[in-house]
Amino acid sequence: MTRDQKTFRSMAIGMAVIIGFSAAMHVYLIKKKAIKAHRYEPTYGDKPAEQPDKALLAGGGTVEGEVIAVSFDKFFLRINDKVQPFSVSDRALPKVGQRLSVSYAGGRPPQAVEFQELPVGH
Repeated sequence: MTRDQKTFRSMAIGMAVIIGFSAAMHVYLIKKKAIKAHRYEPTYGDKPAEQPDKALLAGGGTVEGEVIAVSFDKFFLRINDKVQPFSVSDRALPKVGQRLSVSYAGGRPPQAVEFQELPVGH
């Protein structure tokens, strides 16, 4: 064996010893309850969902915002640091990142009647 091969072999054996010792200590400390594997509990249902603005539910109007997510039948618009879903029936869905002007009718979630893309910088 050459000197480089011996060095590599020594380093590989050293790394294997360190990794094996670390894994064994980790298991030992968990069994002795010296450390914990913490898992966060799901928070579903802990707090009520944020209610949409009553003005959006009651009647129609127009709002402007940025599309941040799209589902198969609705899109989510960020309006002044709030997120509002809008339902779409038979229209094509907008793309994420577009800035839109949305005309809507009431409902839960409000029904997007028409939307137009805003020019950049608007």
